Amino acid sequence: MKRRALTITVLALVLTPALAAQGLRAEQGWVEQYCTSTANSTGFAAKTDVIGDLRITTNDTWLVSSDCPPGQFGVFLMGTTPTRLPYGDGFLCISPFDTPIYRLGPPSQPDFMGTTLKHLDFNAYPLPGMCIHSGSTWYFQCYYRDAQAGGTGFNLGSGVAAYFVQ
Repeated sequence: MKRRALTITVLALVLTPALAAQGLRAEQGWVEQYCTSTANSTGFAAKTDVIGDLRITTNDTWLVSSDCPPGQFGVFLMGTTPTRLPYGDGFLCISPFDTPIYRLGPPSQPDFMGTTLKHLDFNAYPLPGMCIHSGSTWYFQCYYRDAQAGGTGFNLGSGVAAYFVQ
């Protein structure tokens, strides 16, 4: 009996930190880059990110895109399925096949540093099916005009996944 108790205690000591870290990550939500982009006319690849609090109840989550061409219009996209398909001068990181890709308008222009922000308002969804709820993972990307780069005249930032909690 003592040997079994000792084994369980040792297993608990070994597994608890890993399980605790995994539980903490799920409890607070998480953000993960999953799809790279290509260089645009600035010489850099635009990056899409999610910042702020991932708890639905706080309604304080923001989308940010950096290294976009300043002054060019862009819009954030969101969907429920990741992918990596050639599109424009870069890659589409949200699948258009399983579920729709939603556009979070209106379009905005990056500042002189190439950064644009969009508040992700959990209380105002423009289309049915766009409901971000606790326990859901959504994928985001910035689509922007880039006529100076040549090619198709548009590009996309990297893809980012976010897991939302209550």
